[in-house]
Amino acid sequence: MCGCAVDRPDRYICSDCLNRIPFLEVNGVCRCCARHAEGLDGEFLCEECRTSHIQYDRASSAVDYNDDVRALISSFKFKARFWLKKDLVDWLEGSVRSRFKINEIDLIIPIPSTFFRRWNRGYSQTAMLAKDLAERIKRPYSASTMRRKGFPKPQSALDVGDRHTNVIDTFKVIRPDAVEGRTVLVVDDVMTTGMTLNECASELKLNGAKRVWCCSVARSIRI
Repeated sequence: MCGCAVDRPDRYICSDCLNRIPFLEVNGVCRCCARHAEGLDGEFLCEECRTSHIQYDRASSAVDYNDDVRALISSFKFKARFWLKKDLVDWLEGSVRSRFKINEIDLIIPIPSTFFRRWNRGYSQTAMLAKDLAERIKRPYSASTMRRKGFPKPQSALDVGDRHTNVIDTFKVIRPDAVEGRTVLVVDDVMTTGMTLNECASELKLNGAKRVWCCSVARSIRI
C-alpha cells in the first residue's frame, strides 16, 4: 500500500497500513447485512433484511470496501498478486471466527465463477480464499459442489435494479449429497447487495442444505 519495507513476517501489508484498514464491527450488527447499530449489544436482523426474503441464514464481512481495500482486492483478483492472499485470509478468518460457530460448519465452498472468467484469469480468486480459510479453521472444503452456469455479466457493472435479474438461475449444485442436511459456508471476496450470495443460498437450500452461512473479505454497505 505504501511501498515501504514490510515489518510483519510472511505478510505484505505493513503495520502502519494495516491500521488504516477499516475493519467492521462484530458487535451490534445485523446478522445478514452487517449494518451497525450504535449502542446495541449482540446482533439483530434489520428491517430491510427482515422483509427482503433473504435465503442465507447469516453473513459476515471483515472490512469496509473503501478505496484502499478496493485496490488490494482488485490487485489480487485481476492482477494475480497472490502474495496478498495471506493478509486477505487473515481478515476473513478473524471475521468468521468472531461471527460463526466453527465446529458447526460442515462444508466450505467458494462462490463459483463462470468457465470463461476462470479461463480468462487463469484462476478463481474465491476458490483460493476459501481453500486457505478451510485449512486455517480445519473444516472440509470443496470447489466442485456447485458451478456457475449461463453468461451473467459482472455484478460490478450493473445498477441495483439489474443485479437481481442478472444472477437468477445462474447456480447449479452438482453434488446434492454433499450439502443435504448440512451447514454450508459460502466464501466470496466482496459483498455489495448480497444478491449473488442470496441466489447461491437459494439453490443450496433447494438441494437440501440445512443452513447457509456466507462470508466475504469486504462489504460495501449501502445505507
